[in-house]
Amino acid sequence: MIPKSIFSKLNNKMGIWYPPNSQSDISYPEDGNSICYQIENESFWFKHRNLCILSVLNSFLPISHLFCDLGGGNGFVSKFLQQNGYTVCLIEPGTIGAQNAQKQGVKLIINSTLENLTEINLNFPAIGMFDVLEHIEDDLVFLKQVHSSLEENGLLVFTVPAFNSLWSENDNIAGHYRRYTLQTAENVLQKANFSVEYKTYIFSPLYIPLFLFRSLPSRFGFINKNNVRNKTLSHHKKENSILKKLLSSELKDISNLRSKTIGSSCLIVARKN
Repeated sequence: MIPKSIFSKLNNKMGIWYPPNSQSDISYPEDGNSICYQIENESFWFKHRNLCILSVLNSFLPISHLFCDLGGGNGFVSKFLQQNGYTVCLIEPGTIGAQNAQKQGVKLIINSTLENLTEINLNFPAIGMFDVLEHIEDDLVFLKQVHSSLEENGLLVFTVPAFNSLWSENDNIAGHYRRYTLQTAENVLQKANFSVEYKTYIFSPLYIPLFLFRSLPSRFGFINKNNVRNKTLSHHKKENSILKKLLSSELKDISNLRSKTIGSSCLIVARKN
């Protein structure tokens, strides 16, 4: 578990840990965790992402090692990893997200940004950031903070949205600063003194549908801030048998550490140098 020296500098309120100063800006809509909370358990997208994350963790991280889910929202990933034997510490800056995670049974929660924990000697074996980095204006500075929060040779596993060609109103309303390619993600990781051990695109069957039915309509104004959330909620529930088979095949490739050349998200495993 986390060293007791960390908890000596945190305050516990109703089972959630807080730093003395918990105020910091983050580019994320105030109701973002509430929206996700409505759809995560029924969404094929969140379920497939969880399976991909678990698959690479099984390949790179001993199950006995503590895993930090940084910016983990409502704890959907944390809960799933707990259920599969991992000990997880969720660090979530949003109060609603932290409270939702507690309701879902996540056992160890710190309601804070990483920035507000810089005076605490964090020393995690592994950190995960799942669709977090795109919300950070200066991703290099943030990755350097993550680097300092890892133990020697510590593991970083993260996902980010892929390809500027898929930019849509969803990115605007979600507070994204950018989308990545595997190469641009690796470039900033190298600058932060990480080495990439595995990288792949995920959601490979979704690239063309998202471009045709989300990105293009956004460019022509058919998807806008007034209707984007209703459309997103409906998209997350649309999984047919063909898509299910394609995603199952993709997961098999990832389990064997084979890389996909296209997709709507990037999944990367890196090691602290």
